[in-house]
Amino acid sequence: MMKNACKLILFSILFSGLLGSFTTITHNPGLVEIEWADSLEGDFSFSNKWNYRDGIYRNQFGQLSCDGLCPERVHSMKDEKGKIPDDSLKIFYQLLDTTYQYHTLECDAICYEFLNAHYIEIKRLGKDSFVCRTETNIATHSQLILNITKDYCLAQIELNSINSSKRNILYECTGGHIKIVKEKWKNGMMKAEFNFQFFDPANPDKPLFWKGKIYKSID
Repeated sequence: MMKNACKLILFSILFSGLLGSFTTITHNPGLVEIEWADSLEGDFSFSNKWNYRDGIYRNQFGQLSCDGLCPERVHSMKDEKGKIPDDSLKIFYQLLDTTYQYHTLECDAICYEFLNAHYIEIKRLGKDSFVCRTETNIATHSQLILNITKDYCLAQIELNSINSSKRNILYECTGGHIKIVKEKWKNGMMKAEFNFQFFDPANPDKPLFWKGKIYKSID
């Protein structure tokens, strides 16, 4: 018991600077010990899939165009049918980021304001500490955060809701597991499989979970 308490205190010190003004929803939060593996079974072919950034699509003229979250100037460069004139294409693509991103995450979740998530970033904070954070999009406002220090992981769901009363809320993990391929981790790559459960005291009968796979280089 004392050993686990010390680990929780250590994590609180390491990551308190990252949490800022977030409200933490706590219910017996616990660290999960990482299961280091030589390999992982399962299909990781999702890492070969890719998407353009939100709002980028191919129009009826075969041109990459943008709708919604776009630089303001690009809207005025399209004609009434949405076509980009040939003499404007070069400038249009200088303004619009049309690079595509390979998926680094495959997941399923029951949490608030979640539709899907295909990307995760992994940053090194120190010699043995890392933070992993999934990306949000237009429809998904929850993020999975994995705080990793040595052989332990503290998982959280961060909700930045469109509802002002539910912004900046952190839901703590109450159980689960994570497996990481050790050799790839040593070489700067995270190949992992995870399944975490969470708790919302405001809605105790609602099961919250986030499970999936990660294949991503460490930034």
